[in-house]
Amino acid sequence: MSFMKQTLVGHIHKTGFYPPIINHFLSVEESAVYNIRHELRHPGAIFNITSSYLINSLSSLIDTYTDEELYDNTDKVIFDKIFDKFRLVIYDLFKFYDSCFEIMACFCDAPTKPIKFIDRWLKKEAKVLLAEEFEVQLKEDKSFIYLTYNKLKHTSNTIAWANLISEQKRCIGYYLEAQTAKSFVGSTNDSEFPISLNRQIRNIYFFLFKISETLCNILKVHTASNNIPFAFNTGVADDTTWCDLYYKVESLDNIYLPSETGKLIYFPFLENEAFYFIEDVVDHSVSSKEFWENDTEFRLNFVTSGDNYSKKFSHPHMGLI
Repeated sequence: MSFMKQTLVGHIHKTGFYPPIINHFLSVEESAVYNIRHELRHPGAIFNITSSYLINSLSSLIDTYTDEELYDNTDKVIFDKIFDKFRLVIYDLFKFYDSCFEIMACFCDAPTKPIKFIDRWLKKEAKVLLAEEFEVQLKEDKSFIYLTYNKLKHTSNTIAWANLISEQKRCIGYYLEAQTAKSFVGSTNDSEFPISLNRQIRNIYFFLFKISETLCNILKVHTASNNIPFAFNTGVADDTTWCDLYYKVESLDNIYLPSETGKLIYFPFLENEAFYFIEDVVDHSVSSKEFWENDTEFRLNFVTSGDNYSKKFSHPHMGLI
């Protein structure tokens, strides 16, 4: 990988392995915010609940995906298990994203309680720019996974798998599968898919921290202008699950699909107790060297969703042709 840019998250002796926004929540007294008036939990509690869903499901996905014993089963068994875990991660990621609007509402003094769509309430009733700023700042960042989430939630599109295997290594990619105009079921977008789990898991992990940092910065500005205490608290919260997840993500294989060459990827790393992310792009020459050591033969297979009706299936090219 050619070095590009690094982003400092925090110092683990001060913040642990979790986003520093948690330290800011530790300084928030309920008497200074409006969560009870709006029938919402403490903003730190909202963050802890929804982020814990995500870090637990992401950790479970990695455990399943990297479990060598799982691969003694048939492909269908393997990918059904991985899909169940992966689908939950995507759901939990956007549940966490949406919960940030609840957190913003806790800091807004408005005469009405939040309605069903809190982002709309923030714009129309609370009359603050928090929601717009949050959405604008993260629009480009969330595009890497939002299409998958949106299609799985609102259409019959499902996920199919591309499995690249050498003698000792494996790289699993997924793609959105739907009916095409050419009478077969295939990938919805060959320019974007398939995406390896090695890259997507790393990017989801980074996005978790990017969401947290964006929310923290927006709240710093809002609270400063409204005289609400939101300072960095030196207390340290329990970071056991966050720490476990860091090391699981950090230890993923540095192997990707040929079609991912030049695509963005984020690597977490520690240096003198400082927690960073490196932003880089996939370098196929590095990935392929690790994957195909000593000219080892490899095989490629695809696992479609199967629906008992479709008879023709096509597969993405994966950069191999």
